[in-house]
Amino acid sequence: MEAAQAGTVIFHAGKRDEIYRGQRSSGMPGRRCGIRKEKRMDLKGILLWGGLAIICGAIWFFSRRIKKEIEENGILVPGVISRIVESADPEDPDEDCYVRYQTREGEEIEGLLSNPAAGLEVGQKVWIKYHPKLKQNCRLAN
Repeated sequence: MEAAQAGTVIFHAGKRDEIYRGQRSSGMPGRRCGIRKEKRMDLKGILLWGGLAIICGAIWFFSRRIKKEIEENGILVPGVISRIVESADPEDPDEDCYVRYQTREGEEIEGLLSNPAAGLEVGQKVWIKYHPKLKQNCRLAN
């Protein structure tokens, strides 16, 4: 490698290297000379993507767990579709269906259906199952 001055930035195999002179790895002055590779961004990227994957996995796990608990232990009650909110994005024709129902304890709840069926209309009567502890989580009964 040809001689370079301290502080010079060179590129080798797509990675950024810096020539440093007169500094040890601890940052103290010394007689060392070498190349320091900038790997912090690589590590930060890996940690960022790893953290994002963990968060997505946790959301998926807990949503599947709630769905399973509703199917196995959900309380079956009648309800009425109270409103249907359409997505603002014309390319995504998604709808959120809300149902109003009364719990066994007599509490009036409006919950978001997690499995709305096509063709639901406001005022339509449906049978739902709701989560015993998370009462706003409900699904249409099969």
